Amino acid sequence: MSEEQLDMLGTDLDQIIENLDKLTDDDLKSAWPVTLANLVEVFKAAFARKGLSEKQALELAQHAVVAQAHYMGGREFYLPRGDSLQRALRNMQVWQEFNGRNIDALMAKYGFTRQGIAKILREQRSLARKKVQLPLL
Repeated sequence: MSEEQLDMLGTDLDQIIENLDKLTDDDLKSAWPVTLANLVEVFKAAFARKGLSEKQALELAQHAVVAQAHYMGGREFYLPRGDSLQRALRNMQVWQEFNGRNIDALMAKYGFTRQGIAKILREQRSLARKKVQLPLL
């Protein structure tokens, strides 16, 4: 892929996603850092395991990686794995399912006490607040 072709992708997330179809697997692997190409493969495999066709899985994988790169590109960040990842994803799920009136249902579904659910909700509420508030000096 030439520099001109890369420039055609643009820098706006929507513009990049619109132009993804112009890329071949070889383009991705030669023009993008290896880590991003590997991420495409990881997402593609995950989407394929969910029953998507190879073409659909690749398309969604490319979109997911572009969105990830657009959001996190240029930053160092830590991704947990194993139990820490599972716990974080479970807590996010609890937060997403919480509607203000279903603590008993969440306790039953996830096997937590009321205090356990309350702790998760406090943590997730704090994280959600940090997403929208700028930190004070």
